[in-house]
This record gives sequence, structure tokens and C-alpha cells, in this order.
Amino acid sequence: GKQTDQMSLKYSPQQQWYYYPNMTDDEVLVFKQFEVWKDDSMDKREALPVRGVFHTAFQDPNTPEGSPPRQSTECRVQVFIGKRKEEDAAEEKWTPPAPLWPKDGSEWGMLAWDMGSIGMIFAVVWSECPAIPSYLAFVYSFAVVGMLAGLIKFQYSLGREGNTKRYPCAQSIHSILGMTLVALGIWGMALVFPNVAYLGSPSPETCEIGPMLAMFIPSVIIAIVAVVVGGYVVHACVVGAKKE
Repeated sequence: GKQTDQMSLKYSPQQQWYYYPNMTDDEVLVFKQFEVWKDDSMDKREALPVRGVFHTAFQDPNTPEGSPPRQSTECRVQVFIGKRKEEDAAEEKWTPPAPLWPKDGSEWGMLAWDMGSIGMIFAVVWSECPAIPSYLAFVYSFAVVGMLAGLIKFQYSLGREGNTKRYPCAQSIHSILGMTLVALGIWGMALVFPNVAYLGSPSPETCEIGPMLAMFIPSVIIAIVAVVVGGYVVHACVVGAKKE
């Protein structure tokens, strides 16, 4: 038959044995009997201390006369883990978070990009767009929400690894503001796309170029983001359906 390795225990007066008396039917004793990692060499496995728990039955001298014989049910469970023990320990090792200040160049660059929403306000404040009465409400709302989202991301350095988990409140607010921007962008599409002809013939009687650009640019950006996200979702669904 197949050759297997078995462990046996040699008696030593230093051994200490423990037992669990009076166990009921709804009590379970669990212990780890064997552990090995697939990428451990044989030399490393043999050099490791015994990974197991020796166990046995015995005659209990305190058992009352005429008691029914003991009953034992063993259930062996195998657990397969994909990573090495050292890798798991390295991932679980806590490292103190880096200070939020000073900021690096990319964070300052992203703040400048997010603060670009201020330009939308300057584009409409001295211009007219009577053909789209709600243009000011859209521009001001989009600019303010965009700047708030940018400031929160900058203050808490949410682009750094691990900071979204370290500052869950800030991350939640930033996510809500991001979804609000998407909703405002959809509003902007409804305002500007039917009136896109005003870009070619701006006029104070219809809509000047400043308000049109202030509505058109963020609406196009949100539209591109929506198309990319929608395409990714469709692709993921198609790949998942093929795997099934």
C-alpha cells in the first residue's frame, strides 16, 4: 500500500495530560492536529517542532460501576490556505500611519485640479444665459460640491494607501459628494446637450459662451465617466457569465 508517516509518543515523566470530564452531547473539543505549508521544503518540515496534539482514551477510575461505555465521534476537517504564514503575519503587522502633512506634489496637483471648479463660477458671474434659466444653480452647485470633495480628499490624503480605512468618516463623505457630482452631471447633460447649438452661436439673448462652457465641460466629463463605468460593468457581467 501507500507509505505514510505516523507519529508516536514515547513516555516521559515530564509529560502532563489533561482530560475533560462530564462532557455533554452539545459540547465539542477542537484542536489542531497537523499543519504544513505547501512551499516548505522537506528539511524545513523536519526541523520544525511537532505541529499536533497527542490524544488518547483511558480508563477513568472514578467511573461509577455499571456506567455505559464512552462514546466518541471524531470529525476531521482540512483547511487549505493560499498564503504562507509569514505573508499573513506581514500583512497583519500594524504600521503607524504617515502624517497627513506635508503633502506631496501629486496631492497638490490633484487639489489644483479639483479647485478648477472655481473657474466655472468666474465663467458665469458676468455672463448671461436666459435660454437656460437654471444655469446658475447648476454651476454653483457643481463647483461647490467639487471643491468640497477635493478639499476633503486633500486634507485626509485619501489617495494614500490605507487612508480610506484610517479615516472612514472622511471617505464616506467624499463618496457621497462624488455621487452627488454624478447626479449634478446628469442634470447638466439635460441642460446643455439639447442646447449645444449655442456653443456655435453664443449670444446674450440666448446663452453666452462662458455659461455654455461652464455647463458643457463638466457634463462631458461625467458622461465619459458614466460610459467607462458602464462598459466595465458590462464587461464584468459578460466575463462572469462565461465563467459560469
